[in-house]
Amino acid sequence: MKREIFSDEERPGTSSGGGLVLIVEDEPEIAESLEYCLNRAGFDTLIAQDGMAACRMIGERRPHLILLDILLPLLDGWEVCRLVRSHPDPQDASVPIIMLTALSAPQEKFRGLELGADAYLPKPFSMREVVLLAQRMVDRRRAQLSVKRELEDLRSTEALRSDSQGALFHELKNQLLIIAGYAELLAKDRSEESLGQNHDSVKVIRRSASYLSSLADDFLLLRQVESGLLSLPLERLDLAAVLKEVILLHHGSARARKITLTLRKSPLARIRSNAAACRIVFSNLIDNAIKYSRMGGTIRIGVLQAETALHVEVADSGPGIPEDEQEHIFERFYRSSRQKGISTGTGLGLYAARALIEAVGGSLVLAHSGAQGSLFRVELPL
Repeated sequence: MKREIFSDEERPGTSSGGGLVLIVEDEPEIAESLEYCLNRAGFDTLIAQDGMAACRMIGERRPHLILLDILLPLLDGWEVCRLVRSHPDPQDASVPIIMLTALSAPQEKFRGLELGADAYLPKPFSMREVVLLAQRMVDRRRAQLSVKRELEDLRSTEALRSDSQGALFHELKNQLLIIAGYAELLAKDRSEESLGQNHDSVKVIRRSASYLSSLADDFLLLRQVESGLLSLPLERLDLAAVLKEVILLHHGSARARKITLTLRKSPLARIRSNAAACRIVFSNLIDNAIKYSRMGGTIRIGVLQAETALHVEVADSGPGIPEDEQEHIFERFYRSSRQKGISTGTGLGLYAARALIEAVGGSLVLAHSGAQGSLFRVELPL
C-alpha cells in the first residue's frame, strides 16, 4: 500500500529561497519527494538515509537547515538532534532542525522541542508548510550568519586598531626616552651659566618629555581598564602634590593665554587612590579649562573636604556648555559645538577622565555651567 506523504496535492511554489537543506530520511520515496519540492522552491539538497551519515554530512557540508526523521537506522533522530545541539562548534550546534515523523503523540513532540528542534511536523504533513518553514528558517539562518561575520570583522578590526595603537604608543615612549636622555646630557654637560636662556628651555624639554612618556603609559593603562583586563591598584596619595605637578605641566599653555591658575587645598589632602588615574583626570580637566577660558581669565582649582570624600573642583572662566549638550559631554568621541574655532580635540578627554575616576571608586560630574564658566567636580573617597 502506498504511504501517504502529504495531506493534500498542492505543489510548492518556485520562489528561490536558496540555501542547503539536509534531508535525513530512510524511506526513499519520502526523501525523493522532499528533494523534488525543495529543489523546485530554489533549495539545494542533500539526502542522508541514517543518523551516522547525517552527522558526517552536517560536519562536512554545514547545511542551512536539517529536515530530520526520528525512526532512523544506526542513530535515531533524537540522538542526532542531541549530538547537533551539543556540538562544540557554535555554527554547527545552532543549525535549524525541523523534525518530520509519524510519531504524533504530544510527548514525542515535547521531547523533540526539549532536545532543541525548532519545529515538529507530524506525518502526513503539508509540503507547502515544509517549504514555507524552510524558507523562513534558512533566511533567519543566513541573517544570523551574516551578523556573526560582521561582528567577527568588527572584532578583528578593533583588535588590529588596538594593537596598532599599542605599538604606536610604545614607539612614542621609546622616542621620548631618547629626547629625555639628550636633554639630560645637555643639562649635565653644560653649566647653568653657559646655557644662559637655554637652561629654562632644557628644563621644559625634560619635564615635557617625562610627562609625555607618562601620558603614553597612562593611555595604555586606560585601554586595559576599558577592556576589563586590569583593575587600578590603590595607594596612599598626596593629592595636593599630584595637582601641583599637573598645574606645573600646564603652566606654559596657561601663561600663553594670560590665564591665572590658582590652587586652594584642604588641610587633609591624602587619600587612597591611583596616581596615574588622578594625573590623567586632572590634566584633562585643567587642559579643557585652559582651552575654553577667555584670554586673561582665571582657573580655580580647589580641594574641599566633605564627610566621607575629598572634592576637587576645577572652575574655568569660559562661555559655559549649552544645556542641550551637557548630558553628552562624557560620551566617547563627543565634541561640543563650543570647540569650533577653539580646539581640535579627540572627544576622549572627559570620557577617559570619568572612566578612570570611576575605576578607583570616585565620580566626576559637571556641577555647574553658565555664562561665567563651568565647574567640574571630582569626588574621591577618603
